[in-house]
Amino acid sequence: KENETPMHKQQVDRPYWISQYPITNFQWKQGVMAGVVDIPKDDVALSWYKDSSMANTPVAGIDWFMAHKFAEWLGCRLPTEMEWEYAARGIESYKYPWGNEWKPEYIVWQHNRGKQPSDILIKPEGKSWIAAWHMSGNVWEWTSSRYEPYPYSPHDGRERNSRNSVDILRVMRGGSWKDTDNNTLRASYRSLVTPNYYDNCRGFRLACS
Repeated sequence: KENETPMHKQQVDRPYWISQYPITNFQWKQGVMAGVVDIPKDDVALSWYKDSSMANTPVAGIDWFMAHKFAEWLGCRLPTEMEWEYAARGIESYKYPWGNEWKPEYIVWQHNRGKQPSDILIKPEGKSWIAAWHMSGNVWEWTSSRYEPYPYSPHDGRERNSRNSVDILRVMRGGSWKDTDNNTLRASYRSLVTPNYYDNCRGFRLACS
């Protein structure tokens, strides 16, 4: 796709950690109980959040500002777009987190899940080279990065603090349970939305450095 090109080399110049799983409803509830963040905005995602049987599924209905605030509360942050992609693809630049061959049984997507996300501990075969689970499918994941054309540079303003501005686009990665096309489930696919956007297929994971 046009917004994924040109291909360019990247160098990870600082160590970082990225969470093994997306943030769950149970984890989000801890932030709500602490008075740090609000309940999910999307009505369907809120019903999942309240359902004890879905405590271990990824939280959804979260906009960028909510995810950012939760990460700060834990002394973490959202991963940059480059960090997210490196965790998903590695130095081999895999097409999908597990490799280059499409394996629909490895992920949570609409053709095997239907109408909601799944427990984060299913489908271990779909994990990435660093054992990060569900980097393809289950829920789309917020990154810290503003959308700017490639080549990516962390110094060109795309990682700057835009405060409460909604007149920009942020990058999301990974695809979700709602997707029906394996094109959007590729590890290099970039979804572009405003930071105040939310729905029942969008969540996040954390990074620390």
